[in-house]
Amino acid sequence: MVGEYVKGENNWTGLVGWGVTAAIAGSLGSLFGLFFGLFWALYCDRLVLQPQF
Repeated sequence: MVGEYVKGENNWTGLVGWGVTAAIAGSLGSLFGLFFGLFWALYCDRLVLQPQF
């Protein structure tokens, strides 16, 4: 798939497309990481606050 972009005439648009895809994937990954970290912190707080038997 990468080879097609490099060999084709739309080399520049292919690279821009890859950059946009990487930016979207990175922002989604960071959002997922943020929510997962928040969820994990709340989960750990609940475990700590529960009475120990």
